[in-house]
Amino acid sequence: MISSRCGNEKEKQMVAVKELTVSPGAIASLEEQLEAAASARIVKSPRGYEIFHYEDSLQVLRSPDIRRAKLFLYRADNIGLTEGYARDFMERMLNTQEGEQRKHLRTPMARLLSPRKTKTLTEAVRDIVNTLLDEVQNPDDVDFLKEVSWRLPPEVYCHMVSIPRELAPTIGRLSDSLLGPLLTVDSSRKQEVIDAHYEVFSLVEEHIETRRKNLDDDFTSALIEEEMAGNLSTQELYDTGVGLLEASVDNTVHQSAIMMGMLLEDEGRWQQLLAEPSLMPNAVEETLRVYPRFRTHMRYVPETMDVLGTTVPKDDLIFIHVEAAQNDPTVFDNPSEFDMTRPMVPGPLLFGQGQYSCIGQNLARLEMHTLLTAVMERFPKARLIEPWQQHEGPFVREVTSLRISLTGN
Repeated sequence: MISSRCGNEKEKQMVAVKELTVSPGAIASLEEQLEAAASARIVKSPRGYEIFHYEDSLQVLRSPDIRRAKLFLYRADNIGLTEGYARDFMERMLNTQEGEQRKHLRTPMARLLSPRKTKTLTEAVRDIVNTLLDEVQNPDDVDFLKEVSWRLPPEVYCHMVSIPRELAPTIGRLSDSLLGPLLTVDSSRKQEVIDAHYEVFSLVEEHIETRRKNLDDDFTSALIEEEMAGNLSTQELYDTGVGLLEASVDNTVHQSAIMMGMLLEDEGRWQQLLAEPSLMPNAVEETLRVYPRFRTHMRYVPETMDVLGTTVPKDDLIFIHVEAAQNDPTVFDNPSEFDMTRPMVPGPLLFGQGQYSCIGQNLARLEMHTLLTAVMERFPKARLIEPWQQHEGPFVREVTSLRISLTGN
């Protein structure tokens, strides 16, 4: 979907589903996706097989026989990152593992970011959000993306792992350099990815070894204790520390910015939310449904198999269109309408499902809920100064501009 939010960016060429390829320019509009969905459950395109319906997407995402892991390496291949230090890490990391090794690496991370453990961060996240809002340079004209959205997840990460707050800008920069080029298929940033891996491992390894001498009740200490218990090797400990940094920042930055942009661009939405604050969680979920950061999930079949009545050959790719699925009229009443009274179940698909579901989704929601609540309570007159802008790629969307007057002046 290309909307006025794209501002003055160069207009993108829309590509029909039947013409899709895996490239930055291959973007099918929501209208094209829904048109394809009306004709078939699964559509063949030059890049693989396209799935659009909510229940079908859920079935594929939850299937233990349909895989994802090696596709992270596929993204690396697409930007020319085929060997070297960064590639070696990618071949070891959780995102590229299957079976027992995936379970082995995922279990400590899942314990670390469980709903119960995440809930212990509630007060700290509230304090961080309020501090960031206190520190904006000019409440009448806030570069919200830069001054709040890009600062919140890195500062929460610093608190979680007991890294000094002054390193938060470095954490944000590294997260963007590690993940951004892969998600946007930007080969011009290949060297940036390589350099970031050297820098992040130096930072994480030094911090872990310093923390090892003085264990406490923080996430780094918890990871070290996993190693001491024999659940992780030292290399896996370092890798998990880097993985936690990657998972904690980039995606939440953009989804929280999307949330604020969507709620403030319509005066009626904002006033309804202020009148009924209990709708806050629903409002967050509705922004996740209508405008997800992740537009497409990618999977592959390890063996030739039947998928939704179609024979898909071994190693062929499957693309689950999150945006189309979350606008499926057979599941959502009036899906094109933003409705914050909509039931939260069925929920959004952008966090994935099953064995590949996003481990950090509880933390992401905590940060978004806390940020939205703080702005509602402290700045009820908040408004957009100009239309917010974003860039859309075949897999993710990124907010590029979000200017807000917190005072309403």
